[in-house]
Amino acid sequence: MDSTSFYAHILGLNSPWLVSKVDLNTDLGEVRVHVRHASEDALTCPECGLGGPLHDHAPERTWRHLDTCQFQTLLVCSVPRVTCPEHGARQVSVAWAEAKSRFTLLFEALAIDLQLHCARRRAAEIMGVSEDSLASIARRAVDRGLARKAKEREEGKTSTSSHLTLDEKYWRGRHCATVVGDARRGVVEEMVEGNSTASAQSALKALGKVILAKVESITMDLHGPFATAARREIGESKIVYDTFHVVKLVNDAMETVRRGEVNYYLSMKDKEGAKILKSARFSILRSPANQRGRSKEAVANVCDWFYQTGEAYKLKELLRIYHELPDAASVRKHLLDWIEEAKKSTLAPMVKVSKTIAKHLVGIVRSIEMRVTNAAAESLNARIQAVRVKARGHRHYQAFRTSVLFHLGGLDLYPRPRGESCPVSA
Repeated sequence: MDSTSFYAHILGLNSPWLVSKVDLNTDLGEVRVHVRHASEDALTCPECGLGGPLHDHAPERTWRHLDTCQFQTLLVCSVPRVTCPEHGARQVSVAWAEAKSRFTLLFEALAIDLQLHCARRRAAEIMGVSEDSLASIARRAVDRGLARKAKEREEGKTSTSSHLTLDEKYWRGRHCATVVGDARRGVVEEMVEGNSTASAQSALKALGKVILAKVESITMDLHGPFATAARREIGESKIVYDTFHVVKLVNDAMETVRRGEVNYYLSMKDKEGAKILKSARFSILRSPANQRGRSKEAVANVCDWFYQTGEAYKLKELLRIYHELPDAASVRKHLLDWIEEAKKSTLAPMVKVSKTIAKHLVGIVRSIEMRVTNAAAESLNARIQAVRVKARGHRHYQAFRTSVLFHLGGLDLYPRPRGESCPVSA
């Protein structure tokens, strides 16, 4: 087998494409494989598929291919252009690469695999290309995957489950994004910049009517704009407020009370009292089952000697047990009793929490009724954070979105040979 036949075979080239010659340059450490179109009378338009005569040849282009042993391999071709009766002069599609790409399909597939498993800088070193080149490959992969997902949704073929999560993720300073996730599959379905009602609505609408119609629950925190967006796009009856965020809300209120009381003792020059309250900070956040030795003693001191923080701690513990109750009716009654108890207290943060819980009571009870939690969303947040760390940060939102969807979007990223349904990497 000569070199031209060898490269035609390993490149998977079939008629009308053929390898005309192979140039090996050991000084530059590269192999240049020259490819040409053998039948210039049978050209087809890449847009409509209609046949037409040869118009001319485009200037010679070069595509980077996988290395041959230690030699960098480049495909070289002057691609013919066809005269289409509908679209005019168009450059025909090549079999080894996608339009406007400087890399072959096999090279892009390997680049995608490497970026999925290691940092982009290291992937660039392995493949001998720039980080910007790999970034462009990742962008095309995400665009390709999103287009395929959109087509599947239009056809009603989708693996998205009926249980979604709606959350926000800060990616730089105070810049954040609205994240719609698939709770069952642990996949980011959509991301939109910002955490407003408009951004949440935009993210939900992007899922399409087919997905939204089959949603059974959407789990979120008590962020008002998200609730408004979900109410408009999915319906009030499917909103679930997770237990974790309800307990976090009352924990934050208790912490506000504790800090206020610490400041009071400092203003009264009682450094010892302030010190006891400060040292009890983490002890009172723990549940009684997790308190040991000094923690139990610190909690007992707070309850005995510090009225405001002690009262806030008791209210926190009283609320926290609601998720352990056997049924939704018991939970509802318990929360209504707690709301009345909190309103009677003189603690403004706790009164504020009681009003918030009263406003979102139905969605909070629904989490017990449906046995749905936000654990998947929190796990997804942790994985998004890992993507941020792997990338060493992002300069702008679009880079962040592309990176997250590349790793966690559940997308079909790989290129496919023209006319085939199987990805190159399969």
